Amino acid sequence: MNYSKKDAITALIFATVAMAISFMVWACLSPVANQIASDFGLSASQKSLMIATPVLLGSVMRIPMGILSDRIGGKKVYIGTMLFIIIPLILFRKFLRFHYSFY
Repeated sequence: MNYSKKDAITALIFATVAMAISFMVWACLSPVANQIASDFGLSASQKSLMIATPVLLGSVMRIPMGILSDRIGGKKVYIGTMLFIIIPLILFRKFLRFHYSFY
């Protein structure tokens, strides 16, 4: 297939937005890690694991996501991933508001 420059720019924009959204999900956890650790009485190693889990999961999930992209197509996997990532972003805001209603 021949792709135009417009297609390449569109793909670049969508990839950049996807990376930014994915990073937002990961970045939401780090600022509140101390509060979560104190609320749940987590040790330092448990807190470290909590912060490292998104990074570890991302590196492990690259293989199945790559296989899935090869089988059903990158666009479908991209859309599914972005729809899935929206869920924690919405829930994070909801639970953050719920948490601060007790203080």
